[in-house]
Amino acid sequence: MTWATAWAAVERHGGLLVDDAQRIGPTVQVGFDETVMSPARRRRRRHFITAAVDVTTGQILDVFEGRNTNDLKGWLASRPGWWRNGIEVVSVDPHEGYRSAIVGSGLLDDAVIVVDPFHIVRLANAAVTNSRQRVQQATVGHRGWNGDPLYGVRKLLLMAAEAVDETGWARIHAALDAGDPDGHVQDAWVAKAYVRDIYLTDDPAEAVAALDRATAWCTDPDSRPELRTWAKTLHRWRNEILAHHHTGEW
Repeated sequence: MTWATAWAAVERHGGLLVDDAQRIGPTVQVGFDETVMSPARRRRRRHFITAAVDVTTGQILDVFEGRNTNDLKGWLASRPGWWRNGIEVVSVDPHEGYRSAIVGSGLLDDAVIVVDPFHIVRLANAAVTNSRQRVQQATVGHRGWNGDPLYGVRKLLLMAAEAVDETGWARIHAALDAGDPDGHVQDAWVAKAYVRDIYLTDDPAEAVAALDRATAWCTDPDSRPELRTWAKTLHRWRNEILAHHHTGEW
């Protein structure tokens, strides 16, 4: 069977499902997340798609092209008013295009925006990785090789602290002693741990204290570029991060 034959069958069957006006039922919590549909190449920018998901059930409701404000606004405008009025919580990654499409758009004015915890922790891990790579280059003059102290614990540094066993802790401490002379990687790792503390409690007051602690750590005068950049994200999305503990969006 050729690809054209297989795809023609997919279009015939899938088209009926996509065009069914009843395929998206009432939803209380909806999430939006982008994915790279086609990577960047010479003379071609990356193309993104956005998936709309029912947070309660995990069901994918729809997929549409783009991730900009107008792309999301257009999709929301295409949904009937009764459906939009039923949305109480919108879960997004910290992408300004999504927030701009929701706040003041007249489409989901009564919905509470929550930043997906997965993306917040992932960005914290990215700060650890960026710090490790910078220190690696500064101390040994090249990207990570097998045998380099920091390169050898790159995966351990991204693990949850409670998941690291005694051997793993010994490896982390040895690597930081050998490859992190100024403590920059350690500082980034501590910042990540502070950020994770936000989601290790279901007490809103404790979450506020954890977020304040993480922000203060990242904005210390001696903090490195990775943490200062990360602090801006924590500040810009503070309300949406803390909304996680008030909406039941877990």
